[in-house]
Amino acid sequence: MSERRIQEAISNGYEFKTNEYFNKSFNMIKENGAFLILYAFVCFLISIFVGVLPFISLIINVFISFPLMVGFALGVHKYLKTRDSEFGDFFNGFDHVGPLAVLYLLNMLIALFFLVPFFMILFGSIISSGLIDTVQIEDVIENIITPFSISMITVMIILGVYLSVSLRWAPYLVVFNKFQPINALKTSFKLVNKNLFNQLIFLLLTVLIIFGGAIAFLIGLFVALPIILVADYFAFADVTGLNDETSEIDDLGKDLV
Repeated sequence: MSERRIQEAISNGYEFKTNEYFNKSFNMIKENGAFLILYAFVCFLISIFVGVLPFISLIINVFISFPLMVGFALGVHKYLKTRDSEFGDFFNGFDHVGPLAVLYLLNMLIALFFLVPFFMILFGSIISSGLIDTVQIEDVIENIITPFSISMITVMIILGVYLSVSLRWAPYLVVFNKFQPINALKTSFKLVNKNLFNQLIFLLLTVLIIFGGAIAFLIGLFVALPIILVADYFAFADVTGLNDETSEIDDLGKDLV
């Protein structure tokens, strides 16, 4: 949990052991999978319920999205420390709802900062083409779908993925290291980009796991989501030295057949 370890990782780099993180995640599913899968199912039900609420769903998501996401890490962290866990441990992210809500809003502002210019360009192209008065959807689509707009969309997708990967550890830094939201975003960006290539390999594996879970329908996704988020927790813990004071993380699964 040492801030010194984090600064060393930013300054000197670090080894990112993708296979090891996923192996530990699979072993954790074997040891404590019932709670993890049940929690994924509960998160799914909450998201469905919130999603059907008109108008206020965006506001509710500000306060629940990150607390629910970090719940996987908090539940596993407690289990590693005590070899015991309760289902309620997975909801301890709500103990940090204030800073996590601020962090969520900052993420939204960052996304808007990059998206607004994009939509302004598209809207400008519609106005300049004179289609704003015709209300012919076919003509609008024909003038929007151009090589330029397609390249813009491609750039926005790549940028969105890049920012999502780079900033994804900010909630962990808020919860485990007590960072302020802005500092957490900056630190996450620096940490991830210090070894971006291997971080992107990690992302590719997560996409493959999600795809495999989707093939197995919802039940597969309830397993895939914990595997991914628990692996990401192990990656964060390893890079930041979160569990340096204990060897339990390294011993995880050694007693499994």
